[in-house]
Amino acid sequence: MLCAGVGLLGFALLIGFGRQGLLELYQQKAALARQVAQIERQERINLSVFRCIQRLKNDPAYLERVAREEFLMVGPAEWVITLPDSFQAGKDS
Repeated sequence: MLCAGVGLLGFALLIGFGRQGLLELYQQKAALARQVAQIERQERINLSVFRCIQRLKNDPAYLERVAREEFLMVGPAEWVITLPDSFQAGKDS
């Protein structure tokens, strides 16, 4: 009877902590869940970039806004006036 109990305990330890035991199974499931979450985050980023590209290709007003804001571009009949940082509108000198 004692031998059967020791054998059963050894078998349980082997299942729980062996080479392909339950502990490793739980660790693998946790790693898989982290990877799935990372893939979902990356898919959301990819969708956002795709939508931005589509707007740049198909929406001239959006393209113009991005060109002006991101690349400081101006139209052919426009001028850029750069004021010093110390300039304040409405200030009497």
